Amino acid sequence: MALGRYKESEGDVLRVLAGLDRRWRRVAENRMTEHFTKLLSRPEFSKITKVLAWPAEVAGEADVTKFLLALPERVGVYVARSHIQGDLVFISVDPGGQGEHEAGRRFVPDPVTEGEEVLILVPGLVFDREGHRVGVSGDYYERFLRDKRLDRALKVGVCWSLQVVNHVPGPQMLDWLIDERSVYQMNSVTELHRYSDRW
Repeated sequence: MALGRYKESEGDVLRVLAGLDRRWRRVAENRMTEHFTKLLSRPEFSKITKVLAWPAEVAGEADVTKFLLALPERVGVYVARSHIQGDLVFISVDPGGQGEHEAGRRFVPDPVTEGEEVLILVPGLVFDREGHRVGVSGDYYERFLRDKRLDRALKVGVCWSLQVVNHVPGPQMLDWLIDERSVYQMNSVTELHRYSDRW
């Protein structure tokens, strides 16, 4: 969902993100990667065969490169590369830096077969702890996440804690949320991780 009537807020969030200190972001991204690695050890993540991710396109946005490097070798990685006629196009990449391999098709990269376990790392401007998110205007991810072929995919929002608010209007789209402080499971009142003191 684009910010719509909250349009002026979008610019405010973008300015705050662009102003984040690089050193702070590096430390925070390391914490987020630790959270993500621990999340991967949970049973519901053990059968993941593909991860769909995005390159950081907004200044100050969390970079998920370290997440991708933490994945087991058996997991295919696909990165959103372009927007064609309102659709996301993913390409297969080697997170170890060996380069691009093959082009995907619109929405879901080839081949996503029935029953395949897919994890989607979802960007956004604002999130809440109930699985709602707001993306930038013209948000491709909202349309992408509504694709019925991805109903069973695990959707993990990735953001800074300053992007988490009390309530975001709209449908629930996420299963998990990771920031530098915490990991939240949607539809659960339990905060799974806070400042590395519980796992």
